[in-house]
Amino acid sequence: MLNEVASWCDDWKLEVNRSKTKVVHFRNPSIPRSDFDFECGTHNLEYIDSYKYLGLWFDEFLTLEKAVTELSKSASRALGALFGKFIATGGITWNVYHKLYTTMVEPVLFYGSAVWGYKSHRVINNVQNKAAKYFLAVGKRTSNTAVRGDLGLTSCYTKQKLSCLRLKCKIIRVNDDRLISKVAAWASRRRKGCHHK
Repeated sequence: MLNEVASWCDDWKLEVNRSKTKVVHFRNPSIPRSDFDFECGTHNLEYIDSYKYLGLWFDEFLTLEKAVTELSKSASRALGALFGKFIATGGITWNVYHKLYTTMVEPVLFYGSAVWGYKSHRVINNVQNKAAKYFLAVGKRTSNTAVRGDLGLTSCYTKQKLSCLRLKCKIIRVNDDRLISKVAAWASRRRKGCHHK
């Protein structure tokens, strides 16, 4: 396939961007990285341990830890902008603050959460806790559960699980001939230990 890409590029006088064209060998940590040399035209492609695709980082073991960490950093910057609005206006009501949080911070914080799986991530929870404690003007050591309860917030972990369930329902409703349906069926068979077609 890489030869076909290189040939097509030659025909149309295009060049593959080598700085953006890398190889990630997705695998179980117990399996060594492939030593196969991938080439596109005359260029060897470099192996890397993680790659950003459509705004989400994927590492070679598909842990998604880097993805979640980077999303939490971006969401923290968005939260900083919200704090700036709070200060500039001299304080805002909870309804306005919550609306701004759910439209400015949460879309960044939960980007791609449907593929994170059911593992809870402390760095994601920290962003929500920081936002809630800032509004209530309470200390860092205040109980996170109490703060969420006081403001009526749904936990990040619950939102993450809901996102996973929505994706699962979407996949179930898709026609069997669609690629996403075929991949889901293949993954299900793999989990069950059934590797035949």
